[in-house]
Amino acid sequence: MSYILDALRRAESERERGQVPGVHTQPAPGDAQAGAGQRQRVWLLAAAAALALLLLGALAARWLAPAPAPAPMPAPLAPPVALARPAPPLPAPELVRLPPPSLPAVAAAPASRPAQPLALSALPEALRRQLPPLQTGGAMYSDTPAKRMLIINGQLYQEGATVAPGLVLEQIKLNSAVLAFQGQRFSISY
Repeated sequence: MSYILDALRRAESERERGQVPGVHTQPAPGDAQAGAGQRQRVWLLAAAAALALLLLGALAARWLAPAPAPAPMPAPLAPPVALARPAPPLPAPELVRLPPPSLPAVAAAPASRPAQPLALSALPEALRRQLPPLQTGGAMYSDTPAKRMLIINGQLYQEGATVAPGLVLEQIKLNSAVLAFQGQRFSISY
């Protein structure tokens, strides 16, 4: 009996398929609910995307904005000047005559800058033979002397370091270094 009822229902639904729905026609379950749920999801996604764009815009504006200028310091006010009464005049000091200072036999030379360091090739041959071999591997120059470094013979040195016995790294420049050996200053280029 159920086979017959199923067949009758299928036949009637096929007939109604081509016709306009009537007043007594029942809508298919889930059609209206599915459309409303889908529309709600679309609105939620659109709102989330708008919020994300707003946050990205705020972050970009903050990142690209220049740093605020520091607040100017107010000028210090001058302390109030108290009216001072003139002091009574002091008695005149007695003049004491001192003997003139004796002149030194040798006049002191005015302070001058240290002599320009010689190039390594300009050093005397005897001094060059006493020097240990020097191979520069790299350098890091900075405006701050404490951050300057030079690699000599595979070792890292800073200004003022002793490279070898009697050999001191005095100064690291942009393209050269000044070393001192037995009181003689010389420069090496790298």
